[in-house]
Amino acid sequence: MQTLTLEGYLAADPSILSAQGSGKKRASFRVLETTRFRRADGTPGERTTGFNCICFNEATTENYLQLMRARAAAS
Repeated sequence: MQTLTLEGYLAADPSILSAQGSGKKRASFRVLETTRFRRADGTPGERTTGFNCICFNEATTENYLQLMRARAAAS
């Protein structure tokens, strides 16, 4: 198994999808990562890159759903 770790910000709440046939849940979300740098002339710049992600781990998706339900109940 290969692992990739992204550090950034969620662009929006993940959408929860159910697979046709099996009904297994998965989460789809976008992570934004911003890199800050200095140009050759000395002026600061930044570049934001977006990554579309899909979590196929049903347990992780269920944990997220429980967290969102708890937050909704608390507010």
